[in-house]
Amino acid sequence: MSDAKEAARINGVYILLAAVIGLIGMLSQPFVKDYVDIRKEKRQNNHEEKYKSKIDKNQYEKFKDNILNIGDTGSFFHKGTVYTWSIMKDGQKWITKNINIEIRDSWCYDRSSSMCEIFGRLYTKEAAWRACKELGNGWKLPTATQWEKLARTYGGYVDSEIEIRVGEPRVSYQQLSKGGKSGFHAPMSGMSRYSGTESLLLGHDGYYWSSTDQDDDNAWHFNFDGADQTLEMSIGNKVLGFSCRCIHD
Repeated sequence: MSDAKEAARINGVYILLAAVIGLIGMLSQPFVKDYVDIRKEKRQNNHEEKYKSKIDKNQYEKFKDNILNIGDTGSFFHKGTVYTWSIMKDGQKWITKNINIEIRDSWCYDRSSSMCEIFGRLYTKEAAWRACKELGNGWKLPTATQWEKLARTYGGYVDSEIEIRVGEPRVSYQQLSKGGKSGFHAPMSGMSRYSGTESLLLGHDGYYWSSTDQDDDNAWHFNFDGADQTLEMSIGNKVLGFSCRCIHD
């Protein structure tokens, strides 16, 4: 009987041990699964990050030449003329030379070609729009809002229509006119009227078109007023001959 009891006891121990092992396996299965899933997810994430980094690097290599910062400058040719540009403090890419593209409804000051070489041509509002468009590659005539932003960034402007001063118009005049520290170099190129037959105010004022219309006959422009030495926003008849600057959209 003692041998039978001993055998039964040993058999019971084995059964109990098997049950305990089975229980441990059942309890640990979710943890093992979670561990495996976590490892699998981590490997997948690492793969995705490496792939993403590779794509980002390739994109950077492809487009790094187009990454521009404030103060960056450059130039390009158009029909034999070199045009310079700069990333101004407003974050926009502006041409820093008056446009000199000969198209319909544009004239040289006093009808002198040498004046065009120095000061650029004088355009009607519609002709200025066409001149910027002719440069291609995203260049356009700036809106009044874009001119306002440039003026505010460098000091301010006078809204001559409602006679208020925004910021410091004299500071922006000094910064943005020819010889100013901004590098914008807007000359006092005067204006023309009567289809270019009369030119005036050369060396005193510089008038620059925006693309923003006030009504059918008038549009907004910015004037470097030499008498008051302020930058002014005003309205002018679209057929007047003003200077043209372009902005990259």
